[in-house]
Amino acid sequence: MNLLLSVSLLIIISIHHCLCISFVFGPSHVSTTVGQTVTFRCRVRNKGSFSVHWRNANQQLYLTADTNFYPTAVNPRYRVVGNHAIGEYFLQITNVQTSDEGLYQCIIIPNGRAVTLAANLEVNILQTPNQETPLCSSSPSPDLVYVGDEVTIFCSSPGGVPPTRLTWLENGHAIAGPSSVHMLSHTFTLEEQHNGRTFTCRSTHPSFHGERFCSVVPFQKNPQTRIEPPLFLGEVGGTAMFQCVAAGFPPELEYTWLFNGHPVNILDRRFAITDDGRSFIISDLTEEDNGIYVRCQISAVNGPSASSSARLLIFQGTEEPPTVTTVARTTVNTTKPYFNQSTEVPTELQTLELGGIGTGKSSSVITVIIVAAIVISQVVFISLVYGIHRIANRMKKSGQPSSLETGMPTTNGRNADSCEIAQIHSKVAQPSGIDDHRYKSLHRYDTANSVALALSDKETQRNSNIHQTQVDSYNNSSNMEDSVYHKVPSLSLDYEIPKDRNNAAVEEYVLMRPSVTSETLDIQSVYSKY
Repeated sequence: MNLLLSVSLLIIISIHHCLCISFVFGPSHVSTTVGQTVTFRCRVRNKGSFSVHWRNANQQLYLTADTNFYPTAVNPRYRVVGNHAIGEYFLQITNVQTSDEGLYQCIIIPNGRAVTLAANLEVNILQTPNQETPLCSSSPSPDLVYVGDEVTIFCSSPGGVPPTRLTWLENGHAIAGPSSVHMLSHTFTLEEQHNGRTFTCRSTHPSFHGERFCSVVPFQKNPQTRIEPPLFLGEVGGTAMFQCVAAGFPPELEYTWLFNGHPVNILDRRFAITDDGRSFIISDLTEEDNGIYVRCQISAVNGPSASSSARLLIFQGTEEPPTVTTVARTTVNTTKPYFNQSTEVPTELQTLELGGIGTGKSSSVITVIIVAAIVISQVVFISLVYGIHRIANRMKKSGQPSSLETGMPTTNGRNADSCEIAQIHSKVAQPSGIDDHRYKSLHRYDTANSVALALSDKETQRNSNIHQTQVDSYNNSSNMEDSVYHKVPSLSLDYEIPKDRNNAAVEEYVLMRPSVTSETLDIQSVYSKY
């Protein structure tokens, strides 16, 4: 019996204990400015007949019991709000003043003992941030970074009380913040799709009427585009294909093709664009297509754009394709804030003799004809040179003067206008022990006044004595060759130096000194001697 009574008592005590009031959550710290409204939240369970109290700890003043204010704490700016049926007893203060600062406590008293949850209220005098804020920047500089580098973007808004609430956005989505700070930074690794992308910082403050923004493009490499081929040479009835090549763009691109300045009509059976948009095909080329420009425009989502042009040249199948030199130009447009500009990027100079698709068999035939013509001309030239050489050799063997020899000046029959005479006076014949005189025929020896001077010295003149008739007789001989030294009698010699009236190259006859031996003279030694 006693045991049963004890168990019943324990059950009653446990039930009573479980039904006691307790906190679900309490208030949080608040920082605000003068004139704002703040709310301290406090919720309990199993309230029953228990009371929920609010107290200002700084002033050691109880404010409320449930929803009722104590007479000493009545304030029209204070009230208790929330859904009381579920245990919500929120203390709300409107038009906050600096005198409201302090620690606020939510208190319950189960079993005669107080349980407290507290939060602090900080009141600031409102100060507007600098008028130019927020300010956006990035580090390192956009022109010094590449894919794979780390970059940090900064958003600053100094001077505000309380601090400005800042948020970094990429494509409209928050990537950092919001935070009530004077400076908000975000660091990330650059990828290809970041090229030309704008990052935006959003700033809010109690003193603002709305929101403020700033933007930065931390990775900016001017994209380029070109069309391959830049000049298409095609035949009437053929097919042309152009490909748009992009560099420096993010992966997601939009291609737009223009034909003769108008967007391509994909319903036209002559036109076709590949699924990726990069290639444009024109079939059934006509004469009217000659000289028309094709243009490709590339744009990236929230990024830069660029365009490039190519040209069509159409010829008949029987015509030879023209040789064309062209400079392709690429236009780059950047559409980002603070980076709004257009530039022209020239590509390399290209010389096109045969280009594009559709030249067909005609280009191969033309190439074969050109190669054959070159080979035939070489064979004809070699045969002609060989024939002339053989004719000259035959004439020499038959004793007839060749064209080279007949073109050489001789000492026969010349008058005073065509030559100068160097007379060597006759003297006594030399003793028999003296070597014969030798001379060398030198061709195309030019002097300043177009006259070959007599290459002789006084010793030669003293020791030489030969008659003019002997010279004439020798000159009329047919054995004159450039590479042969001829022996003449050791007599005094009258000789003449040919002179070309037209200042052309002439042949001269050099009289060598008696001291020259019968050994072959080197032609270079003759030049260097005189």
